[in-house]
Amino acid sequence: MYAEERPPTRVEFNKILAEHGTSEVAIGILEGTLDPSTLGLDENAVKFIGGLARRQDEKPLTTPRQMSTAEFQAAMKVTHEDTSSSASGLHYTLWKAVAEDKDLSEIHAIMISLPF
Repeated sequence: MYAEERPPTRVEFNKILAEHGTSEVAIGILEGTLDPSTLGLDENAVKFIGGLARRQDEKPLTTPRQMSTAEFQAAMKVTHEDTSSSASGLHYTLWKAVAEDKDLSEIHAIMISLPF
């Protein structure tokens, strides 16, 4: 199967993915209140969509708030400088230096808050 034929890239998924996945259809799918068989999709796509509904234990979860500049600076301040920050063995000297500058800290606080 080519990438263009996989469910999220098919034309009939446009109404689901509209508004960056925040449409009423998408929310209904996630909440489990929308029956995927009503979307006019083939059997495999209906199964795929059905699997996207959040489980009961996932429903109360919310998106975490953004880390503030002050929180970023405080976190870097209490971290020991020779603590490894990656598998490559780099340490926190760079992060601690960034935390000394308010503008750089603000940028890093935003970046560290992005979900991935």
